[in-house]
Amino acid sequence: MLLFACLLGCGSETEVDLVIGGVSVVDIEDGSVRPDQVIQIDAGRIVDIRPSADGPMPASATFVDGRRLYVIPGLWDMHVHALWDSAVALSFLPAFARAGITGIRDMGGDLNVLERVRSAAESESWNWPRIIAVGQVLDGPIPIDPSMSLAVGTTDEAKQAVDQLAAHGVDFIKVYTLLPRDAYFAVLERAQALGLPVVGHIPAEVSVLEAIEAGQIGIEHLRDELEPFCHDMDYSVCEALIQRFRELSIQNTPTLVVLEAKADFDYRSSEVSSAAPNIPDLVEAYWRSSAIAQHARPKEWFARRSALFAEESAMVGRLHRGGASILAGSDAGNPFIFPGLSLHRELELLVEAGLTAQEALLSATLGPARFLGIADSVGEVRPGFTADLVLLGGNPLDDILNVRRVSEVVVRGRALGLNKLGPAGEVRQP
Repeated sequence: MLLFACLLGCGSETEVDLVIGGVSVVDIEDGSVRPDQVIQIDAGRIVDIRPSADGPMPASATFVDGRRLYVIPGLWDMHVHALWDSAVALSFLPAFARAGITGIRDMGGDLNVLERVRSAAESESWNWPRIIAVGQVLDGPIPIDPSMSLAVGTTDEAKQAVDQLAAHGVDFIKVYTLLPRDAYFAVLERAQALGLPVVGHIPAEVSVLEAIEAGQIGIEHLRDELEPFCHDMDYSVCEALIQRFRELSIQNTPTLVVLEAKADFDYRSSEVSSAAPNIPDLVEAYWRSSAIAQHARPKEWFARRSALFAEESAMVGRLHRGGASILAGSDAGNPFIFPGLSLHRELELLVEAGLTAQEALLSATLGPARFLGIADSVGEVRPGFTADLVLLGGNPLDDILNVRRVSEVVVRGRALGLNKLGPAGEVRQP
């Protein structure tokens, strides 16, 4: 804790002027690519984008060589758990940034850690993602996870819990599976009165249609903990539900990568662990104990989970074809769901479920920006926008796997230094 407090108190603001030269600019919205561009960044914002041949680059700026690279907007992971412990925050936040995730929505943690991290993130010297957070989760009288929840059993407790979170400056209210029916609707009423959107799980005592009609605007995990959307539902009834999703602009964050992990004996850990960042000891211990429990499950359990995951993946494609909104989220923090790397896997799974590479990228860039009401300054590579950028070694529109080929990341106008930096005047285009 002392280390965390010290780090949060250190550092000074530094203005950074940055030029990215010779890069191909990917337009996520229309799917076009403009090759050999110069991006000029000042005070954290993009001030100019022009062809390299249109004139010399400023000699005084820091330079990033973008030749043979493709630049996209910084990615968002719209479902993470990074703020439940200070050591976890110090490990996860820079790991997100290194993987090209420049914005996160934290979906349940510790309010004290949230406040300290937000205070630190105000300094330009911290290359952390932008943080949107729910603070703590509102669950039933005996919460599923007491470490990140407020226990709510009555309507009065529901209103008090919403007021408590609002006083801490949370961005959303998140509801959870065991929240009693009457308390759930009291949460919605109080949150709406305070102007706080409600997202999360659909409580067991409430139907999906009831929840969205009452005002819940975001749903996590395809209601996996109860049953997937439309499970054993007549085709016409399911189509009517999807239509209401579209009409009410309900945002679905499937977190397929964590649902996939539930169906895998080894959590797919061997696939990504060698490339993963350092994980804090308490997270490693948690994941190791979870793996032991996973390995003890019967074969029938994995067969059921595999069939369920196939159904969930198909449901994502069905939601998408029906016009329902999809947001990319990984549920990082869960066993072997790594910060940053697992969002890359989520995008691949969205493509496998039926989205194009462009549509998957939209679910992690402009889609989140629109949902959060910041699309006037975030989610695109264009002048006037915040300089949250990812430089990739291949065009992600051609192959979504190219999101793994991160060459450099710019967070609020500051290059992380994954690529070699130098004075712009010393580098010329071929």
